[in-house]
Amino acid sequence: MFCGECGTKNTGTSQFCENCGAKLAGAPEQQANPSPVEGNVNNVQMNNVQPTQQNQMPNTQVMATQPAKPMSKQTKLILTIIAVLAALFGGVYYYLGTLVTPEKVAEDYFNALVEVDAKKIYKFLQVEQTDFTTEKMFEKVIKNTTDKSTKMEIVNYEVGKVKYDDLSKMTAKVTITYVEKDKEKSQTVDVKLAKGKDKKWLFYDQWLVVTTAYEIKTDVTVKVEKDAVVKVEGIKLDKKLIDKESSTSSYDYYKVPAMFGGKYKFNVLYKNGLETEELVNIASGGYYASLSASALTKKTKNEINKQMAADVQILYDSAMANKPFDEIKSSFEFTDCDLTNLTSAYNTLTTELASSTNKLTKLKVSEAEVSSIYTNNDGSFNMSSTLKYDYTVSYESGGQAQTHSDTATNYITFTYKKVDGKYKLTNIKYLKTYFSRY
Repeated sequence: MFCGECGTKNTGTSQFCENCGAKLAGAPEQQANPSPVEGNVNNVQMNNVQPTQQNQMPNTQVMATQPAKPMSKQTKLILTIIAVLAALFGGVYYYLGTLVTPEKVAEDYFNALVEVDAKKIYKFLQVEQTDFTTEKMFEKVIKNTTDKSTKMEIVNYEVGKVKYDDLSKMTAKVTITYVEKDKEKSQTVDVKLAKGKDKKWLFYDQWLVVTTAYEIKTDVTVKVEKDAVVKVEGIKLDKKLIDKESSTSSYDYYKVPAMFGGKYKFNVLYKNGLETEELVNIASGGYYASLSASALTKKTKNEINKQMAADVQILYDSAMANKPFDEIKSSFEFTDCDLTNLTSAYNTLTTELASSTNKLTKLKVSEAEVSSIYTNNDGSFNMSSTLKYDYTVSYESGGQAQTHSDTATNYITFTYKKVDGKYKLTNIKYLKTYFSRY
């Protein structure tokens, strides 16, 4: 007999499909009716029974027993899948729970510190997002602040059991014992945590590190000369951050809402056109900008050194040729310039070179290096610099013309003003006029 549901062939006596369990059409019904003989005997017996007795006898029926309906393959598959998913969920739930315990959080934070991994450390910081407290900014600060001397090399460590501060279990402490390379004794560090108000992954307590190795400094002071442009790691400080009550006629005081306690790169563009760059640890009290030769950007310093060498070369070449200043004035002129001091310095150089017994015949500026710098109220700035020369002088000795070549060093003071992106010389002092023949 074939099943009308799935088409499986079944034995002739089956009432249900052996494969899917569906009832088979045309299957023989099991009956509990007695045989004719048994029926007659029962009728005779029942007729001889008194009515009261007949009413008292139970009316029994012989029930036919049916075989249990077998479970289908589809049902078995569904139940198997449910069991597997339940086991998988339970395993995942347990595993995720091990990742968010106070001990695990403390251990992860400790390892992030040891590895100096800025991305990992930042995840533990509870910080309000500002221009100077972003993850990218934190990475820069870590890079600026960390060197080989600040890195730890851990041989081994052990995470202690969590200790809750009170019965509420809202705060906790985990002590980690560790051993550094080349250190005889072990050391400990306490990682303090607090339970966050939000759940982690919907089901778990979220433990937050509340004492970190990187502080957040608030209302950080940045002091610069009036109207200077300040950039911190490439981000320009908004003029809205200037504290008007603290600022003076000479200086602007900025108040930066929040910064990490570490080293930031500060760039300052002064009104006179000079630009400085300094790496400053603001944890020690902010940043107080000071114009100095050592703080000049590499580009600014190279431009100034190159300009000094070029200007001195022009002055000496012209003085050796005994040219009047008017012939070279165009090399130094600019709108509304005052070259009175420069003219005087040049004329003095020309006169003294001409009167020297050691006649300067050749001079080449080989090196110029600014050593100190300070600004003037008119926007110009003075610089003390070191210059080195290769020179040749001619002289008479024993009635014969002689020459001598050598090198010399000279310390000169320059006054410059930056005009239309160019450094223009307005004065110069202490030009060398005597060159030895020995």
